[in-house]
Amino acid sequence: MMLTLFLTNIFFVQAAPVPPTINGSYLRPCYIVDTDALTTRMTIQDSKWTLTHTAFEDENCKTPYLIYEIQYKTKTESNAIDMTTVEASYTSLSDEVARSLNYIGYCGFGDWKKGVKKVVTGKMCDEYQAPASGDITYSIFTLKNDGKELFVGTASGNADGRTPESRYDQVDPLPLIKQ
Repeated sequence: MMLTLFLTNIFFVQAAPVPPTINGSYLRPCYIVDTDALTTRMTIQDSKWTLTHTAFEDENCKTPYLIYEIQYKTKTESNAIDMTTVEASYTSLSDEVARSLNYIGYCGFGDWKKGVKKVVTGKMCDEYQAPASGDITYSIFTLKNDGKELFVGTASGNADGRTPESRYDQVDPLPLIKQ
């Protein structure tokens, strides 16, 4: 009887699909949005997801000038993900960009410096409202190609991600590739 139970448990454990681990670093290489050349990296460590956009001066993504990063604490269930903002920040990557940001008082700051991260959580930055600490985005994600491609939700129609009922229902067509 004990051997039968043991063998039955082994069968069920072996027969259960093993989900690919989502932890790791994913990269969307150089792409263009409007007139901006960007790369995007998503770093995932359990419930901590960090989204990093790097903006470049050239369309070949050779000369970076600004980093925008959002850190999230997440809760997942199946392919649904609740992303709670922990921190949003910008980092200037050149003295010229820092001077320009100081000149316009970007995000209300006049002390930008090259290579120094400025936390902008909850601040108005030009016409962009940075997410506040505790803001939740209700999104989805999909893993494809044995977990090597991560597709993250994007707003569409009434699915703006502001409430569980308006959770994103589409994923961005451009994947993040596991590194």
